Amino acid sequence: MILHNKNGAWTLNVSGPRGADTGNLVSWTLTFTNPGTAIPTCDCNGNGVSDSVDISQGTSTDCNSNGTPDECDIASGAPDCDGGPTGNPTAGGNIINTFCFGCHGPDGFGVNCGGGSCPGPVLRNKTRTTISNKLLPPTDHPGGAFPGFTPQDFADIETFLNDTGHPPARPDGIIDTCQTLPDCDNDGTKDGCEFGAGTASDDNFDGIPDNCQAVLTGACCNSGGCTVVTASACGTAGGSYQGDNTLCSPNPCPPANNNCANALPIADGATPFSTVNATTDGPDEPGACTKFSDTQVNQDIWFVYTASCTGELTLSTCNAANYDTKIAVYEGTQCPATSGTALACRDDVAGCSGNTTTLDVPVVQGNSYLIRVGGYASASGTGTLTLTCNAFECVNNGQCDDSDPCTADTCENNVCVFTPIDTDNDGTPDCSDGCPNDPNKTAPGQCGCGVADTDTDNDGTADCNDGCPNDPNKIAPGQCGCGVADTDTDSDGTADCNDGCPNDPNKIAPGICGCGVADTDSDNDGTADCDDGCPADPLKIAPGNCGCGVVDTAATGDMDGIGGPDGADIQLFTEAVIGLSTDPVDLCPGDFSANGVMDFADVPGMVTALLSVP
Repeated sequence: MILHNKNGAWTLNVSGPRGADTGNLVSWTLTFTNPGTAIPTCDCNGNGVSDSVDISQGTSTDCNSNGTPDECDIASGAPDCDGGPTGNPTAGGNIINTFCFGCHGPDGFGVNCGGGSCPGPVLRNKTRTTISNKLLPPTDHPGGAFPGFTPQDFADIETFLNDTGHPPARPDGIIDTCQTLPDCDNDGTKDGCEFGAGTASDDNFDGIPDNCQAVLTGACCNSGGCTVVTASACGTAGGSYQGDNTLCSPNPCPPANNNCANALPIADGATPFSTVNATTDGPDEPGACTKFSDTQVNQDIWFVYTASCTGELTLSTCNAANYDTKIAVYEGTQCPATSGTALACRDDVAGCSGNTTTLDVPVVQGNSYLIRVGGYASASGTGTLTLTCNAFECVNNGQCDDSDPCTADTCENNVCVFTPIDTDNDGTPDCSDGCPNDPNKTAPGQCGCGVADTDTDNDGTADCNDGCPNDPNKIAPGQCGCGVADTDTDSDGTADCNDGCPNDPNKIAPGICGCGVADTDSDNDGTADCDDGCPADPLKIAPGNCGCGVVDTAATGDMDGIGGPDGADIQLFTEAVIGLSTDPVDLCPGDFSANGVMDFADVPGMVTALLSVP
């Protein structure tokens, strides 16, 4: 009997056919063999317990009854983006600041967060599950873990650590399809999933998309003053949101000129002001501004004033403010950084009700001054600041000398007039003009005063310094002159325009042998090797009859070179003639006709040579 693929408990019945012989079964044996591999136990969550046991014992849930624990379905992509509590970032920040010093370990995304940097960037924008897994219980980390974290606590911390600009998804470990979850706009996507995707906002952290509620707005303070917008719009604009349903009247924001760096321009006459909600950013001013040991100009705002006259400037809040005012004036527009640098400062003045102020300070026409308006102690309020420039009455020009080299100082109709000196009438005063006598330049530039920095070829070098003012590729003639590139193809130091062999780095002229071939004369006979048939023989430029290295003397008939012509040479001569030899060995002694070949024309000479032998 063979059973296939039967995993689990078996029941085996043993019986015989009806009507068969009867008897007693003494013994029997049942043998199991397994020809294949064991079927593995399903344990998708890796806890050492099979999934079916996890589900049956309630260790894992299986809300969709598919035999797989829900956490494994979620890990495989089953939706779980909605269902958990909505976090509040303020509550999360309180938990972090109060309990969470160094309360988590390595998270696989960065180094340990500790040493006062908790929670650090390593947990930012991680899932709620990741965050909860990294917040260690007190028994594991007695240095500061928060005991008894709840799902709401984790949600609050998660929202506090979220930098994505929209609420995070809200996983709760239960597959979304197994729950009845809110979809306030009935668009088929659960609210929490819209949060996680960034397609829904939740500015008031109530878990309901803002598009399903009345739009909540409040006062937003920024550099432009106060506006009523949503919290998200205020954050996008870099403002400070004052809370839902707050208004701009009364204004909850500090004045626009609250800080010295944002001083507002002010002119002669009356200017309304407010120091309500202002902060203090200027230094102490001991001396005239001290009142009951208070040396500070508190809750200050700032103006910048350009003097309309030379004389005395009167600044006044006298009987024109609803609080105890202080006024200080500083020379220039550089915000003061140290105490005691004010030109003048004053608190109360006799005859001004409500502890208001007047202040006189000398000024010079055209110069700039910072004006600081604040209050005594914590006093702030509203009022009107009036500026009056009282011109000094002069009699002669000498009384108007302000030691400023930039102006011509004259007395006109008993009023000092300071006229900027502009010799070349180019609109730039001489003291700021690098070329005070050149109406076309205010700086020397490349060519100096009096010479235009014209760059005809637009190569960045002015014509006055450009040796090739019409050639954008050259500022000097170089080897080839303007308009011709000094290209040196063979890099031999001679530009192609002057190189007779521009591709031969060893020659700049063809010479005897031409480009690419050296004019070498190995034997120094005055004939280059390229034209010398015997480049190693200084006596010959062609092999001749006897070849290079052998002088072409007259034929002798001594074919074997032994003792002159004799009978032994007749055989060698004959063979050479019959073979029409051109071998120098034969030609040198036997070519009597000097025609370069051994032939019958040489026979008469050979006969004569033989007969001449004594």
